[in-house]
Amino acid sequence: MKENKYRHNPSKPKGIIRGIRVDVKGDDVTGALRVLKKRVAKGGILQDIRDKSFFESKGTKRRKMEAAGARRFKRKMEKLKSLGYGR
Repeated sequence: MKENKYRHNPSKPKGIIRGIRVDVKGDDVTGALRVLKKRVAKGGILQDIRDKSFFESKGTKRRKMEAAGARRFKRKMEKLKSLGYGR
């Protein structure tokens, strides 16, 4: 059987699990756990799980995104105003 050339991706080796990895140096498990928590928080993994734990309609998602954009814009305008660029 001929191999499908479009689905073949040699850059991805098989059997490798991708994700967050933390190496424990010596016996410092608490330090490694602290680093893991920081990486998980920075990656937004927990927030993703919280967001996907309940069904959310498209309209609700859209309203949330619009509200978040309005908050970002407002913060940006306040920052520019404090720097002297606003009216």
